[in-house]
Amino acid sequence: MQEEIDTCCRLLETDFNNPSLDALKRCFSVYDFEPEENWNIKHTREEEMEIIRSNIFIATDFYYRFVKQIHAMMAHSPEYKFITFTGS
Repeated sequence: MQEEIDTCCRLLETDFNNPSLDALKRCFSVYDFEPEENWNIKHTREEEMEIIRSNIFIATDFYYRFVKQIHAMMAHSPEYKFITFTGS
């Protein structure tokens, strides 16, 4: 899972239009990448994707830090087979 996340992040940063990312990109919302004061602006899907592409570091930074924390948790507690996530 961690390698897949790393691979997707690298592709998002270097090859955003790669067809293998299409399903993942459909999960992104332009509202995650724009300031709230811009939420009333209507964008075409192409404009939304450009906003997402130009700000993709927001998502990839989160996932890179997530993978780093998972590695640390696994190294700290190698005897555990499962990791549970909670939160909102």
